[in-house]
Amino acid sequence: MACAVVVASRMLLLVQAQDDIGYDTVSTALNQQISPSKDYLNFPYSGGKGILVRSPDGYEDESAKLVVPSTLWSNDLFMPSQIYPDGDPNCPNGDQQCDADSDTGELGPWNDPQMGAVIGSMMGELMPNFDNIQDYDWGWGVFYSTDSNAVDGRCRWRSDDGGYDCPKGWLDWGQGFNHDDQFSGAGGYTFGNPYADGGGGGAGCHFNSLWDTNPEIDQINGDDGQGTALVQDQDCQCNYDLLQNAGDWVDQWLQYGGYSGPSSSMDVAACWVSNPRDLIKLQNELFWRRYDWNDGSHPFARWDTEPASQRPYWGWNEIPVDNVAVNNPLNWDAIMIKLPAMLEGDGSGDRLSMLSWGQGVKIEHMLAFYIDKGMLVPGSDNVMNRPGSFVVLVREWLDGSDNYQREFFCETWSSPNGYFQIWFFGNQGACYVDYGSSSARNSAHHLTGAEHNSTHGSHYSLGRTPAALV
Repeated sequence: MACAVVVASRMLLLVQAQDDIGYDTVSTALNQQISPSKDYLNFPYSGGKGILVRSPDGYEDESAKLVVPSTLWSNDLFMPSQIYPDGDPNCPNGDQQCDADSDTGELGPWNDPQMGAVIGSMMGELMPNFDNIQDYDWGWGVFYSTDSNAVDGRCRWRSDDGGYDCPKGWLDWGQGFNHDDQFSGAGGYTFGNPYADGGGGGAGCHFNSLWDTNPEIDQINGDDGQGTALVQDQDCQCNYDLLQNAGDWVDQWLQYGGYSGPSSSMDVAACWVSNPRDLIKLQNELFWRRYDWNDGSHPFARWDTEPASQRPYWGWNEIPVDNVAVNNPLNWDAIMIKLPAMLEGDGSGDRLSMLSWGQGVKIEHMLAFYIDKGMLVPGSDNVMNRPGSFVVLVREWLDGSDNYQREFFCETWSSPNGYFQIWFFGNQGACYVDYGSSSARNSAHHLTGAEHNSTHGSHYSLGRTPAALV
């Protein structure tokens, strides 16, 4: 009799899970947290406080990296493709070998779905005084408005020693580089603005790496000869005077140091700010003026009105955050699956079922990878655990001002080969991934050789009901 009750309960859950598409409780909370300002032009960053997203890049496994890159999301940020992609971001192009993806046949990652961990409800574990982060005097962090090589390609200024700690070497002020493996560069310092008692992790000047015959700092200063430059100090912090109107910073860069080049052109010019508001203003200005500086060569992009032409924009910013905190599953709200921007129409109705077979298979491989790394543990029994089975979906759509917005949602979906199933329980506010069937589970293991289950040794229990599920 007890067995019959269990079976009946499970069948009831399956019936309830037939909700097709909608908003689970975590998606609803995340949408509120990234909500745009009502009056961006006069009061930017006055809506939701934002969230962080991060996809694994290997740095999480390096103990020498005290900070690792993450990306701030807010719907006050208006560019597409706001996550570092699974694939070479310089592809496709005409100068280097770009291998076709085995699932989709794409020569670059821009038309493929992407995955990452989402931190929303636990932002206070990564940002000091997070409740007041929208105050105009908040300045505890290190924020780059573009890709910046913050943790692997920047030198940390050491004023007491009169030089720079660079990746694998020391650079005395005004002198040459001395190779020494004991030095780690800016990624080897703890989180926070060094001018606000932080460790300066990721704060520094761009370094042209040891692969160059003459390793040196190659940060673009953009000095106009009249005392105005893109940076204001030896830590390569942005000149805030130019950020009162972020267009002034872009003008300075283009006139005194910038050039028309590939997306990576910004890496050597990127300077850091201490707060999200200045990051948002500069990141938007660079996107709006992409025609002035991005020649669409690496990756290839036309920058015309076709939706696919906008996707190759490097839309992520780079926020160095504490390695341990950002990779602690107890701080994650969910694992997200992000759709390519604007699949149909303006993208506001995009859903998983619009993906091609190859794109769906790509998701199968990504899910298997996350399971293999212990970041995702399928099954209804793991909804309340971290790492667990909770997932959210994200679409990027174009508003009436030709600015992109993001929206979290959930959708009941079966993967192409039946290996995985996403269930949306509208009445319970849950959205989670499970194996498609016992036979599909065995097949899914062959994707990576993963042998994870609901009793995986690295499993953490929340021990409480998250606020988003109450």
